[in-house]
Amino acid sequence: MAAHRAGVSADVLTRRPDLLRFGGRRLEEVYFAFQFDEHGVRPDVGRVVQTLKATSDDVDIADWLVRPNRELGLSRPLDHLTCGGSAEHVIAVARTAGPRPRPTEVAVATPGSQPAAPRARRAERRRLRPRHSPAWHSG
Repeated sequence: MAAHRAGVSADVLTRRPDLLRFGGRRLEEVYFAFQFDEHGVRPDVGRVVQTLKATSDDVDIADWLVRPNRELGLSRPLDHLTCGGSAEHVIAVARTAGPRPRPTEVAVATPGSQPAAPRARRAERRRLRPRHSPAWHSG
């Protein structure tokens, strides 16, 4: 269906860097409908998507495009583009108030280099707390 709307073959569609996809190993790959209009792929949305894909995941970009944004006067970035706003302006807004960045690789910590887990921190606070503080006793 998406390939038909874009006016290209499914093989070409899967290689386009300007389209957001959702799917996984067991799910069929799907494309968000807001990326297409009666002429095929929306070039304004494609420019924004291609720029944001360098730092964010497809689902996070899609979510950001359809949520009201304070920097755009509470307009959704997608609506801003639909009403004639420039892709460059939306990209500039995304740089300061854009989608959540893709998590970076976490290095495996060596023993002692990682902060204590919450349970260990609570145990340490209890151990250091005075047992017979006047503020804790009545009478």
